[in-house]
Parts: sequence; C-alpha cells; structure tokens
Amino acid sequence: MIDSRFSEQVLAQAILDALPDHAAILDAQGTILAVNAAWRDFARQNGDPNTAHTDVGTNYFEVCRRASAPESVEAISTLEGMRAVLEGALPSFQLEYPCHAPDQERWFLLHVTPIRTAAESAPAGLLVRHIDITERVLNARQELQARAQHEIETVARLNAPATPITEQLFGARPLSQSQPHLFERFADQYRAVLERAVEQRLFGETRERSEALRQLAAQLGVLRVLPRDVIELHVRAMRALMSDQTAPKAELYAEEGRLAALELMGYLVSFYRTYALGILRTTPPTPARED
Repeated sequence: MIDSRFSEQVLAQAILDALPDHAAILDAQGTILAVNAAWRDFARQNGDPNTAHTDVGTNYFEVCRRASAPESVEAISTLEGMRAVLEGALPSFQLEYPCHAPDQERWFLLHVTPIRTAAESAPAGLLVRHIDITERVLNARQELQARAQHEIETVARLNAPATPITEQLFGARPLSQSQPHLFERFADQYRAVLERAVEQRLFGETRERSEALRQLAAQLGVLRVLPRDVIELHVRAMRALMSDQTAPKAELYAEEGRLAALELMGYLVSFYRTYALGILRTTPPTPARED
C-alpha cells in the first residue's frame, strides 16, 4: 500500500515544481517549508550554489531582516508586506524590484498570498513567488523613452525655424553658438535642477525647484537669451536624462521637464520685465562669463 501522505507530498511538490516562477511556501513564522525547482536553480546561479541559505529550513523573514539596511527599501517593504498578509491586513502583497546580474538587467515581481488550512481560518503560511518581469519592464521603458524622445524632438524642430529669423531681426546668435561652453554649463545646471526635483519627489522631500530655476533665469536674462535658447537648454538636458532611465523614473523626468521648462520661461519673462524693460530701476546681476 502506498503511503497516502507521501503521495500527497509528491503531488504537492510536483505541482510546485510545475510553476515557472521561483516559488516557496513559508509557515507563519517565516520558515521555508518547501521550494520549487525554479527557486533552487535561481539560488544556485546567484550566490548560493548549495542552497544552504535559501532552501527548506531557512527563515525567510530573517533573510529579509538581515538585508534591511537603511537603503534596502525593497527588503523592508517585503517584510512588512508579508506580515500584513499573515495578520489579515492585506489580502495579498506584491512589489516590483530590480535584481540585476553583472551582465544582465533583471526585474522581478514579488507576489505573496496567504495559505489557509480552512476557509475561515487565519493564514497558516504564505506562498511567495518571484515572477520575472524583465521583458515587460524593458518594453515599457523603451515605449516611454520613444514617446519622450518624440516629444523632445518635436520641441527641437519647432524651435529650429526661428533661429535664422531671430538672427536677421536682432543680430542675435543662439547661446549654444555664441558661447558654447557657457551654454553647456547652463545645460548641466538645468539638468541638475531636474535630477534634484525627481529625487525629492521619490523620497517625499521639500521641493526647491522654483528657487533654483529663478536663479538660472536671472543668469540667462543678463545674457539676453531668447526663448529659443531656453528650449535648446531644455532639449539638451532632457536628451541626456532620458537616455538611460527606468520607466517610472523616466516618466517623472518627463513630467518635471515639462513643468520646469514653462517655469523657467516664466521667470525669464519676469526678469526682462524687471530689468531689461526698466520697470524697476535696480541693478541686474553680474553676467556669467565663459572661461
């Protein structure tokens, strides 16, 4: 006679191994009770060749706790999410996170669901799956970058025809041509403003973009730059920023860039009203010099 418990275990393991995702079953204390073949294969290929630290008997909560350095946001969130599912505060928990190899960019979706022994009982454990979403993330990034690049190039094309007319009427050459080193300095400065603005949004800090753009507008105003110079600065900075960003961060740069360009243009107009048109008889800032 076949031991029915053994048969059930074999069947359960076969079902677990059939999952393409890296999957593990935890008890309520976080101890790993079972893992599938994909979980073990991934562990062997990524720093745990004997699966001594990732296999049955390992406490997964402790693994997350050890990884929860101040900068390990994903590990902290994972630990809190799994506990919330066990306590019934969440029906499930999921989190996207990067797990890059030295020669390959990789993204995964952590998906945690409760395991109950009876319909009305509290969760007795968790099913933890790590789903490879690299292709989806990279495709989303490419699509977003393509849209952003199209937007940037459209702005650049709209700006180009005005250059000869402006030169003919006012004898003014673009800043990028008349003072290229100074133009690059301002482009770097504008780019730094956008990088700081996105960083502050990601970490919920107080935003200081407006004051930085006001100061940049004053420097540009002293040089009598024209709107096309502001657009060219914006295009140069955005091309650099959008060249290699994850989809969510690229979206933030695109959004901050649109707002910053309008804000910078507004401050420049305000500067000209104050100084260039002589509404206020005050001394303008000292012009920047190209070293």
